[in-house]
Amino acid sequence: NARNLIEDLSRQGIVTSTLVDIAGASISVAVRTGSPKPDISSLDSIRRMLTDARSVSYSQSGISGLALVAGLEKLGIAEQFKAQAQAAASGTEAVKLLTDGKAAIAVVQTVSTVGVDGIDVVGRLPREMVGDILVTGGVVAQSREPAAAMEFLRYLASPAARKVIQARGLEPL
Repeated sequence: NARNLIEDLSRQGIVTSTLVDIAGASISVAVRTGSPKPDISSLDSIRRMLTDARSVSYSQSGISGLALVAGLEKLGIAEQFKAQAQAAASGTEAVKLLTDGKAAIAVVQTVSTVGVDGIDVVGRLPREMVGDILVTGGVVAQSREPAAAMEFLRYLASPAARKVIQARGLEPL
């Protein structure tokens, strides 16, 4: 998960060792508005959706891309998926492939779908497939205002920021 990546940055001295878990993130399936919504109620139906779709866009970068690839391997369809896959540089770009009609389905972090016109979110992929995704923050070691940065991170993880976290498609911890 993302915490592992930021812990690596901490070991390298790029980020201080004090880390703050801010929220949970999920990976969602989206289609163009008006398109049939695929069945994602079971791992078998997700397997069929990912291998039968005309094309599936996804972000090849970041934790969501890593989680999806690991999930494809768990489902035993990593090689088969490549025929439908349309890798994008980011979740935003993967959603744009969907809205432009270049992909039939987008599989991206839920935050990439918030506020996007022309799409319907079908639902979230189960944790048993993609694992837990944590949004974790740390203070850059060279920060000029480390106390203020840490205060901001703690605010983001607090109940006071809960509504904003949820409105952005994240899950408060």
